[in-house]
Amino acid sequence: MQPSTKLVLLVLLATPACARQRVVEVSVISADASAAEIALIGLEAGAPIQASSPAPDLPFRMGDRLTGTYTCNQGKTNLTLVIEQVDGTEVDAVFEFSFAGSPVLANGTREFDPAEGSFRMHGTYDAKTRALRLQRREWIEQPPRYSMVDLDGRFDRKGKYAGKVEGFGGCTTFEVTVDRP
Repeated sequence: MQPSTKLVLLVLLATPACARQRVVEVSVISADASAAEIALIGLEAGAPIQASSPAPDLPFRMGDRLTGTYTCNQGKTNLTLVIEQVDGTEVDAVFEFSFAGSPVLANGTREFDPAEGSFRMHGTYDAKTRALRLQRREWIEQPPRYSMVDLDGRFDRKGKYAGKVEGFGGCTTFEVTVDRP
């Protein structure tokens, strides 16, 4: 009778959102154990071992700044989207905008004064279609006469995110690009 060969499994788990690692000890099993024996050991440990689905290939990451413009009633406005949190396909972002003001009219006034503001957004990313839908949540800094909006767009292969500005009459489109060093 040959001595039984033992197989010890150590599994390293790394979470994509951070660089922490942890070691998980798994029961010692015989190298010639049947599939049924292996499954029973997994059940004894509390739950069967399951393969996790791979993280989607995201065109953005936490901390990214996407810069460009959007267009609403006031005209073309500078836009920066700051990706604050990414959890799988869930995304939290901040919509920061600045408008230089419309030209001065003959009577010395402007139709739209210079303005800056920001608000929080939350959305979901669809890896299959490369679509990201961001919905307005709450103001951080609200200038007079401005409303929060939603963004519904897609990423191209070069990192440009473009689409429709929704939620307020007079808004049309936006286009931003991932700004990485």
